[in-house]
Amino acid sequence: MIKDSILLSCLKKYWGYLKFRPLQKEIITSILEGQNTLGILPTSGGKSLCYQLPGLIQPGLCLVVSPLIALIQDQVSVLQQKGISVTAIHSGMSQRLIDITLDNCIYGQIKFLYVSPERLQTQLFRARTVKMKINLFAIDEAHCISEWGHDFRPEYLRVGEFYNEFLNEVPCLALTASATTAVRKDIIERLYLKSYKYFYNSVRRPNISYSVFQEESNKYARILGILDKVKGSGIIYVRTRRETEQTYNILKRHITIDFYHAGLNTEERSKKQIAWLKGKFDIIVSTSAFGMGIDKPNVRIIIHTYIPHSLEDYYQASGRAGRDGNKAYSVLILYPEEFTKFHNEKLEEFPDIEHVRHAYNILRNFITKQKVSVKNNTVINFNLKSFIGSYNKSERKIIKYSIKVLTKLSLISIKENTKYNTIKFLVGINELRLFQKQHPRFSNMIEIILRTNTKGLGSCIAIEESKLAKILKFDLSNIVQDLQYLNTIKIIDYNIYKDGDTTIDFLYPSMLVENIHYSHHLLQRRRVIKEKRTSMLNYIKSLECRMITIQKYFEESETAPCRICDICTGRHSRKNTDSPLLHTYILKIISKQSIPLPKLVRTIRIQEGYTSDDILASVRYLVRMEKIIYSDNILSIR
Repeated sequence: MIKDSILLSCLKKYWGYLKFRPLQKEIITSILEGQNTLGILPTSGGKSLCYQLPGLIQPGLCLVVSPLIALIQDQVSVLQQKGISVTAIHSGMSQRLIDITLDNCIYGQIKFLYVSPERLQTQLFRARTVKMKINLFAIDEAHCISEWGHDFRPEYLRVGEFYNEFLNEVPCLALTASATTAVRKDIIERLYLKSYKYFYNSVRRPNISYSVFQEESNKYARILGILDKVKGSGIIYVRTRRETEQTYNILKRHITIDFYHAGLNTEERSKKQIAWLKGKFDIIVSTSAFGMGIDKPNVRIIIHTYIPHSLEDYYQASGRAGRDGNKAYSVLILYPEEFTKFHNEKLEEFPDIEHVRHAYNILRNFITKQKVSVKNNTVINFNLKSFIGSYNKSERKIIKYSIKVLTKLSLISIKENTKYNTIKFLVGINELRLFQKQHPRFSNMIEIILRTNTKGLGSCIAIEESKLAKILKFDLSNIVQDLQYLNTIKIIDYNIYKDGDTTIDFLYPSMLVENIHYSHHLLQRRRVIKEKRTSMLNYIKSLECRMITIQKYFEESETAPCRICDICTGRHSRKNTDSPLLHTYILKIISKQSIPLPKLVRTIRIQEGYTSDDILASVRYLVRMEKIIYSDNILSIR
């Protein structure tokens, strides 16, 4: 067994720390003992170190499964800066580069290989895996495995099969920042772990103050007011890419700020991220694309201007604040219309079955109008973006999500075409050889294309005209003209990529629309998402300590108030502390019988004319003063 002194020496040398964070050492020790391990550590708990340190000090390579390319790139960059040999495989790499990378993992000195879950299913990867000396199989963001998780990914479902078929003698480490009992159980079952050690650290973050503001007028003024009081680094999360730039343009006149979203190219995103990490500006406004895997210890505030999809999403994002242990803030600032958007999103994600059936019909009718038989199964260069864009604004989202449901029901398959232009030979090899002989001008180009094609003559081949021009020492324009000519005379089918081009397959062409129904799996998934959205709304409307609400959601028994959130400090109740008449109305109603909070609000609003905000503020005050009890959305006299 590796001595503690060696672990601490490695920790100091590569990470600069003198001691482990809670449960890190226990998880690392479990891995070094060869135990399968499930670790639940809150955001800022140092999850990545739990596989990076044992992977580094043991002989061989640590294989890490991670859901996002951006997250993988961040982790690779951090390890490279520490002088650790690390690599990754992602969809943007050429087949040749993937081949070389896998060889380096077998024959080189690579210590860490990061991949997406989809990569585990490819034949090439599986064939090379058996040749690698793997010391640990680590699954980051393991909640993605569970259908009960907040970010379930279907491609994660087969991770357990891969592990048991190829690596069952290697310890498996599953890590996530948050997981309910159902999620934890699902992770273990999906990975087929017969024995394992389990480590859990409380979700409680005693240094973070949580608050919710329902803003009626100017949310930007509220943001600036908060940032004026809370100095230091922070993140403002908004719903859409357009809103990142809009918020940036409004706030840049007052504070040092930049924006970030997935629509920016890789170089721009990296540049902005590094500048923020180095403190060149204080605040970054972003979609949820920003923040995963980033370890910036001195973030003082996280602001959300929209309702996150789940309490897990919100908790993980808020946990990016205060990693240094000093006081930090997590704030929700919401307009009234934000609740409407939140409810509409829920409806859009799982449209009524009639909308799904309608989408199937219009898709099939559109294809028929293109004079392509649905029975032929495949339609190439179907532009999905243009198709959806042809409908009015109110219909677009319904059609978009209905088509997604059809793919989940396996009734259709829609795949985005490669972003390269493509060619397909329309003649057999004998006719092609004859053409080369008769037209020597095209012979070399055809020969190079044939030589680099491994799919067969009648297959669709991705082609990079610039590379072809370089090999042949021709101008790019000449190559394009020659390909267009070969297309005209029907030697090849030359397709120019257009944004939005897709391939659509009708997997059951004779399906009657009345036979289309939601599957049991999708109905269950819809129920899970509905429950998570309800929990998020309950958090927003809660009358008890924000931290207690979060802990109850994650089924923790701790019930001590945090004393620093908006509820505990009574920030939203102060304007009502001098409203004895309203307090009296509330106490009078509750003294007769316990009553649900919504009913109390509705009753007083109708009978006495107070606003909902005034009533809620007064109720919060009475709860804080221990005059009444609030539990499970029911109010009763103490």
